[in-house]
Amino acid sequence: NNTYIVTANAIDESETGYIEGTYESLTYTKWSTHISISSFNKSATEVVILSEIEGLPVTTIKNKAFYQYSYLTSVIIPDNVTSIGNDEFVDCENLTSIKILNLECYIHNISHYDDSYEKTIFDIITIYDYENSISQSYAEKFGNEFISLGEVSATNKNLK
Repeated sequence: NNTYIVTANAIDESETGYIEGTYESLTYTKWSTHISISSFNKSATEVVILSEIEGLPVTTIKNKAFYQYSYLTSVIIPDNVTSIGNDEFVDCENLTSIKILNLECYIHNISHYDDSYEKTIFDIITIYDYENSISQSYAEKFGNEFISLGEVSATNKNLK
């Protein structure tokens, strides 16, 4: 099974306000208040990103963090991720499921390219998220299957 759960410890290599960290094949940036995921193991089929690394929330997935991950089939993004970068899932031809657990997560230009034209990743996947989320709006706009994780409760709102 090629399921990976992201855990890591950073190594202080800089005094520039951030630390580049690695653990196995995960690369991330540790800021004073949060973590940004930069890249991950390209042989992974399923990726579950933890909500915290070293006690700091993972809030950002940088541009092209999953670029050309041909084996990737599913990704679960925690509820404290507030931004997903540009061209995040380009050439992830086996990707069928992205679960974004933050109803207000900003999704930049997420695209999937094939030989003849550019289309959004949402043209080819099932989207899982809370009712009335940005993800649901995307699914409705592009005609994707949308599976609700339920209504947003007071507990869900407090997790942000």
